[in-house]
Amino acid sequence: MFSRVLAFSGFLVAAVSLRCTGQSRWPADKDSHQASAYVADSIPQCLAAVPVITRDSLGPLHPGQPLAGLERHCGQLRYAWEWGNEGIATPAVLLRFGDAAVEVEFPDTLPTAKTYRIRTESPAVRTVEGFGVGSQIQGMTRAWGAPTYGSGECVLYVWFKSRPGLSFRVRVPEAWECEDVQAVERGGTSKLPAGTTVREVLLFSPRP
Repeated sequence: MFSRVLAFSGFLVAAVSLRCTGQSRWPADKDSHQASAYVADSIPQCLAAVPVITRDSLGPLHPGQPLAGLERHCGQLRYAWEWGNEGIATPAVLLRFGDAAVEVEFPDTLPTAKTYRIRTESPAVRTVEGFGVGSQIQGMTRAWGAPTYGSGECVLYVWFKSRPGLSFRVRVPEAWECEDVQAVERGGTSKLPAGTTVREVLLFSPRP
């Protein structure tokens, strides 16, 4: 009986140690380590060249990738917290391809955590067709077909059925309110100014 208790206690210690090891990657002070506060020069470089972004990967990165796999590909990472538009801190890592800063988000801090979303605001990250931050939505529509608009926390996004997994944050006029964004989501695309462009590129796991 005593030996079984010792064995069980050892299991608990190992489990707690594993959990703490995963959490120790991220700083405890979430306010002082916000992802948006880091400048590109302070973010470790993973690759010297900027890879092409596809519907399921950005170089060695891909949605659903375990944290351990990402760490094997990129020896140095900046562990930070993404507060997002909802004001809820979620774990993220920052890295660079060339001078392009990339953020990889995770649902939790466990070693078994898998990549939830990959995002970048760098105009250097492009699709094989050359689309990325700064590209006009009209040109993407001509190449990829009809767009679908959606919103979250008053932020407008666009995606294309022919490119599952890729999503783009739309740059809207600074004077717009939530009602304007929601109007586009409901089909009022005529509200969008001519030449509307992409503000951010996001990569998710495509829905089945």
